[in-house]
Amino acid sequence: MGTLNVNAIPWAEVWVDGQPIGQTPIGNIPISVGSHRLTFRHPDFGELQTVAIVTADETAYATMHFTTSD
Repeated sequence: MGTLNVNAIPWAEVWVDGQPIGQTPIGNIPISVGSHRLTFRHPDFGELQTVAIVTADETAYATMHFTTSD
């Protein structure tokens, strides 16, 4: 097992491999080692995805920055 920390600016709801895990910031999530698809959703800024690579040796971090086109 490894550990994952996720955050978004501004906040977002987060799914890991299709399963909801809550609203950012979320820290110290126990998760299996390997590649995981993260989906970040914000009601005003839409949805963004990324992949986190989790190892047993270090905590993995994923931060998503939503931007506007104003």
